[in-house]
Amino acid sequence: MIDAAKDLKDDTLILLAGTGELYSDLESQIINANLQNKIRLLGKIPFNQLKSYFKLADIFCLPSVHKSEAFGVVLIEAMSLGCPQVVFNIKGSGVPWVVENNKTGLVVESINSKLLAKKLNLLISDDYLLEELSSQSIKRYNVLFKKQDMISKTIELYHKI
Repeated sequence: MIDAAKDLKDDTLILLAGTGELYSDLESQIINANLQNKIRLLGKIPFNQLKSYFKLADIFCLPSVHKSEAFGVVLIEAMSLGCPQVVFNIKGSGVPWVVENNKTGLVVESINSKLLAKKLNLLISDDYLLEELSSQSIKRYNVLFKKQDMISKTIELYHKI
């Protein structure tokens, strides 16, 4: 994401949430790339404030590149609030299934920061596409990912097994 930020429109503001062992490295990368005006490290966002951040965002980008991102629950959280997603196509993960390319978000086929920036810039500059993906995100969430529906489907699957 930090590498992609170099190629994003100048008035773009990226809010990076989370903590962990890479926090200091990310902070250094941002400073070394002189991107302090474009990227803010938020640290851990309390669960009760998470919804507010998704509502504030125009786009949600999950720049994960590892198969360990098996499903991306955070994508569903963004989707539930109509926040279009931009993700990498992580082969063998559920990420490209959760995010339907050109329907609920944009899937970047190659893990490449320049291509990520290109997709983000496309979405940033196209209000119609942004609104359409937002609308489709809410619809997909309501059809597939509502909490009670997922619980019911899981119970049904257990009964079948």
